Amino acid sequence: MGSCVNDVTEYIDQLIDNSDTRDKFRRRLQLPFIPPEEPYSFFKHYETNWVVFFEAPRNLLLNKNSEGWLNCHILTPLIDDCFLTCEEVQVHRGEEMSFASIERKNLSREESERKQYGHKIDILFRIDDTEYFGSETYVDEDSQNSKPISYKQKLLREMKDQLDRLLKRLHFTRETARDIKNIIIHGINQGGLNGKIYAMYYDVDLQYYFAYETCRYRIGTTWGSIPDSLATLKDILCLKRDITNVIDTVKRTKRISLRTNSKDLFTINNLPATTSSPQKYTQKG
Repeated sequence: MGSCVNDVTEYIDQLIDNSDTRDKFRRRLQLPFIPPEEPYSFFKHYETNWVVFFEAPRNLLLNKNSEGWLNCHILTPLIDDCFLTCEEVQVHRGEEMSFASIERKNLSREESERKQYGHKIDILFRIDDTEYFGSETYVDEDSQNSKPISYKQKLLREMKDQLDRLLKRLHFTRETARDIKNIIIHGINQGGLNGKIYAMYYDVDLQYYFAYETCRYRIGTTWGSIPDSLATLKDILCLKRDITNVIDTVKRTKRISLRTNSKDLFTINNLPATTSSPQKYTQKG
């Protein structure tokens, strides 16, 4: 995920540069981002809602907060505010069951067997019934604990399900098949106040899929760490750009397939199976 530079990120950089003292930061915030003579536009102005945790008598960010609190007060506002202009994206949150994992877990189900449930994810992005993004939050930040590993594996497994399902639903031509590597699923693991953003895609020959960490971020808890939080905002804006690029690629693939003779179209079948979860290592005494 490369750096994202536009008017908004340049404004964020100005805030970072003026975060030495509270007075400088307040004065910079009070200067309008958009010239006051310019007519109001939702797509440029949004709704201003500044977090007051840092100046409250009791800074809630310093508490040992639950997973639900972190989702409600940190991750959800960050995601919602950045993606407000993506009108096609439907944001589902609060342990929503993934359609992609439901489909994968029931591929071999006999008609007489009971349908299996899918994985529940903290935040999902859907367009219609296709998923492009997932986010998992956990509280335990202890590096000696296996929980962060299992949460990472859960997220990557979910991303694999989403990627397989998305590719299987598309009809490709020789031209659009070259864009398969540009159809990327993204995800966030948020552990306490630390987060990691991941991406996953297949190579052009669909022989291997690749998952990689695009960046790490941290939500600041003190006045001195405000630049960390502002840098996190820039990372989420880069994520937004990358997700919208994927959506544009999928739209283009569908559009070209509609005007192509059906005999010149092909689909993706027999994608590699979801990798098994790593076994927990037990040290023998």
